[in-house]
Amino acid sequence: MEKVINWIMKHKKTTIVLLILVIFAPMIVIHLLYKIHLNCYWIESEWESGEMLGYYGSVLSFVGTIVLGYIAILQAEKANRMNDELLEIEKNRIKPCLDISTSKLYSIYLADDMYEKREQICRNKVMIINLLFPKNPRTGFTTSSALIELEVCNSGGSDIRRIFINQMCFYFSVADPFNYKEKKISSMGGNTTLKVGEKKKLYIDIRREISSEDELGSSWYQDNINKIMPYIEIEFILETATGYSYSEKIICESSWDINMPSTQNTTTRSIGISEINIKKYNG
Repeated sequence: MEKVINWIMKHKKTTIVLLILVIFAPMIVIHLLYKIHLNCYWIESEWESGEMLGYYGSVLSFVGTIVLGYIAILQAEKANRMNDELLEIEKNRIKPCLDISTSKLYSIYLADDMYEKREQICRNKVMIINLLFPKNPRTGFTTSSALIELEVCNSGGSDIRRIFINQMCFYFSVADPFNYKEKKISSMGGNTTLKVGEKKKLYIDIRREISSEDELGSSWYQDNINKIMPYIEIEFILETATGYSYSEKIICESSWDINMPSTQNTTTRSIGISEINIKKYNG
C-alpha cells in the first residue's frame, strides 16, 4: 500500500484521470445498460437502476473508509517513529561521559613513593581501579607494582550513580617482563558517584602475582622508569541517577618527552584519548 501511495504522489495527473474514470465510468455503464434494451433474459437486470447506483455508492464509501483507515495507520506509525527518535535524542542528550582530562601531566608512583601516596588517599573521595596481573597457574601471592594518578570529569548530561568495569586491557610498558599474557583482573572501588561537571581523582592501583622472591624484590620499574608508557583500553558501565545504564569504551595512550619531570620513584606522563564511545547498555 505504501508503494501505491508513493506511485500516486509521483503520478498526480494520471491519478486524477483514473479517479474520474473510477467514479464516473461505472455510473455511465449503469446508465447505458438501463437505457439500451437487448431483449435478452440473461442480460436484463432484475434490480432497479437506483439500487445499482446505491450499491455502487456503498462500494465507493467502503473503499474510501479503507483508504482513510490505512492513511491513519501510516500517520500513527510515523508519529510513533518520531516519538522514538525524539526519545533517542533525549537519551543521547542526557547520557553521561566519564572523561579523562588530557590537558595536564599525570604522576606514576613506584616503590616508596607509591606506598606513601597510597596512605594519603581518602577512598571516600576518589575512584580506584584495582588491577591485578595474574599468573598461570595462580599463586595467590601478590605485590604492588605502581600507582597511576588520573583526573576524570563527568562531561555528559546526567549524574553518574555507580560505575562498574565490564572489561579492561592494560599494558604498563611494552618491555615489561611482568606483563603476563593472561587476562587482567580488574574491579572498581572508592566513591564512584560523579555529578554533571564534577571532577574527581582516579587511581589505578596495579598489583601482580609472584611465584618467587626474585620477583618480589625486582626493581625493574625503577631501573626502567623512562620505558614506562601505560596503555589503557577499558569499558565502563555507567549507571545514572535517571535509571539508565550506558556502556562507555575509552582508549588512552601515554606519551613522554625529556622535559617531563621524573625522580627515582615517580615519573609523569601525558595522557591522550584516542577513542571514546558511549551507547545504551542493555545488560
